[in-house]
Amino acid sequence: SLPTERQAQDQLRRLVRDLEQLPRKVEGFGLIHSDLHFWNFSVGPKGLTLFDFDNSEYHWFIADLGTIIFEAATCFYQQLPRKKFICDFIQEFTAGYRETNDIDLPLELLPQFIKLREACIYLILTRRWAGKDLSEFQRNFYASMETSVLTGEPFF
Repeated sequence: SLPTERQAQDQLRRLVRDLEQLPRKVEGFGLIHSDLHFWNFSVGPKGLTLFDFDNSEYHWFIADLGTIIFEAATCFYQQLPRKKFICDFIQEFTAGYRETNDIDLPLELLPQFIKLREACIYLILTRRWAGKDLSEFQRNFYASMETSVLTGEPFF
């Protein structure tokens, strides 16, 4: 609904305003993929290959982590409790990510970047799924995001 969408947009604006106060040091800010999820990479004998760079942008490197953590933790196939999965995933993924990029910002800020992705996806799906016949997973996923985004509830 339009009032709910406006409320989510307001939440997103507040979050972006807060994040814009963070330092943009060259060590932790630069060109990122910005859409890391399971359909935008493959794993082969030579390692990880990313593709679909149409959403690339200049942002904090930690934003890429927020995106992949949100996407991995909400994936239909994810069966572990969210907090346990995220704690395990962060440790493994950040170790690999840091081989290429310096995150620079403290990982304590990660929940804000996960929330950024959640709010953006919620707003995208609000339009994309309007009037559609959704699966049970999609209805539950959307409802949980709506509650989380509108109340500012932490992702984990």
